[in-house]
Amino acid sequence: TDGYGNGIQWSQNSIMGSIFAYSGFVSYEASSYLSVGVGVSRFSGVVNNTSESYTEYNGDPDQYVYEKLDVPLYASSEPQLTCGLLFKGLSAISLGAVVKTSSEMYLDSGDQFIQDDKIGKVRSGANVMIEMAPVYMLGAAWRVGDLLSFSCDYQLYAWGESRYREGVREMDPEMDDAAEVHFGVEYLLTGLLEFPVPLRLGFYTHPLPAWNQFNQVLFSGGYLPEDEYVQATRKFITAGIGLITRDSVVDLAAEYSPLEETYSASGAEYANNETLVKVYLSFIYKFGKSGGE
Repeated sequence: TDGYGNGIQWSQNSIMGSIFAYSGFVSYEASSYLSVGVGVSRFSGVVNNTSESYTEYNGDPDQYVYEKLDVPLYASSEPQLTCGLLFKGLSAISLGAVVKTSSEMYLDSGDQFIQDDKIGKVRSGANVMIEMAPVYMLGAAWRVGDLLSFSCDYQLYAWGESRYREGVREMDPEMDDAAEVHFGVEYLLTGLLEFPVPLRLGFYTHPLPAWNQFNQVLFSGGYLPEDEYVQATRKFITAGIGLITRDSVVDLAAEYSPLEETYSASGAEYANNETLVKVYLSFIYKFGKSGGE
């Protein structure tokens, strides 16, 4: 049923759009053993959410009304600061630590255009702020010879420190912290070009925060008993290729993650099927280096 108790015969929802992330980083090699780095990142973009449904007209199960809802969603964030340390004083083993500060994310739905069988109307949108969690990372890498290396890292997303505000109403979403572990392998392909070509494969799991009742208010409009909130976990497969020259590094990488969820709320069954693909392109230039030094 909808929010007024009318039966829904059929509905579908689609989300399409683009979100762009912008990042800039600077690193300094303090010694042959220690490097430090700092960076800033933010994102912005627009996504259009379109939903269509046939709903009972005034509670009459024999009369259904077609309704289409178009919601443009404008997303942006404040700059997020990243600081890191890299220690390379243990022969073939390197250790690293990174901290990302929290960042406020803004969602503006703008005006929502509703088209039904009778008239088209516009409903004003809502402004939402979500304070994204700070992130704490520890990592290690092990080089086997000159061509092969393995890496792993631990990342803690402190979702419990997040806040949520819609208009002037602020609430604590009571989200659970989420920790993930990454594994990766890199092989340097030589002889093909003048410079080595790194080939990379990896895998990691990313548990999404359990948003408790806050999640149901946003997405399904109902509440579940506390023990029925399930923390979904995304599984990512990663691959990448790069090009290393005397003065620069170019990297191209991609992530692939399918997700299937089913849950019950207010007596109805819901399914969520997603396929997430991310593509990254980065460029690093080494100032003060020449001739491969």
